[in-house]
Amino acid sequence: MTGRELVQRGSHVQVRCGQCRTTVPVHVGEDLRRARCARSSEILSHASGRVAAMRRGRYEVVLERDAGGRWLAHVPSVAGCHTHGRTLAQTRERIREALSLWVEDADTAVLVEGIRLPEGALAVIRRSRLARSRAERARVRATESTGAAARMLVGDLGLSVRDAAALLGLSHQRVQQLVGR
Repeated sequence: MTGRELVQRGSHVQVRCGQCRTTVPVHVGEDLRRARCARSSEILSHASGRVAAMRRGRYEVVLERDAGGRWLAHVPSVAGCHTHGRTLAQTRERIREALSLWVEDADTAVLVEGIRLPEGALAVIRRSRLARSRAERARVRATESTGAAARMLVGDLGLSVRDAAALLGLSHQRVQQLVGR
């Protein structure tokens, strides 16, 4: 392993060889000496360029699925910074860990995610978020309207809380909360 520098943080090893650096994810039970040699030589042969000195604290992260269903993540502005995971949560954790091998502010940096999925899936996600947003606004309006109705029935018309509840289709406890008694 002459000419190579290895730095390990958690489940990632950063390999520096000549002009090139890359991040290699390693896993529990793997022989690190074999993983360092085999994986680093394979990955280093494809690495290009040097890592730019970035201190901005904001990094774009590209997340996508591979053919086997695992999530892959890489930081385009930091050559060689990449990882993978079974779940989005695991991959998000690991990419920050991998980034920490390259930059000092990885723990506090803002990671701007770009998730690559088929266009149909992205459209469905957008529609779902829009529908949930509309539903939340409608819920707020319904709560305000119901509160106004409860206050009018109990306060202005003098109905009992139980009668107002029966008319509004609510429990008497909820009407009591709405009128503030």
